[in-house]
Amino acid sequence: MEIEIVGQVKCPECGNIVPKGRYCIFCRADITNAPPVITKKEPEEKEKKEMSLEERLELLEEELNKLKKDIDVLKRAIGLI
Repeated sequence: MEIEIVGQVKCPECGNIVPKGRYCIFCRADITNAPPVITKKEPEEKEKKEMSLEERLELLEEELNKLKKDIDVLKRAIGLI
């Protein structure tokens, strides 16, 4: 599903996303007829795959171990270990 971002257009000259108006704030091109910015809508929360508590815990433990290793490396780098 696509949605329009209200108040934003894509400049036909430079391609930047700019506030709707008369001129592009980057290149000063006329943007009165510029196309609106269209983006894809994020899937609803219900559509996203939910992880079990065990899967979440495993991911968090992996991240914690990685961060502990990074801290040890930094401590060695500054001479605390």
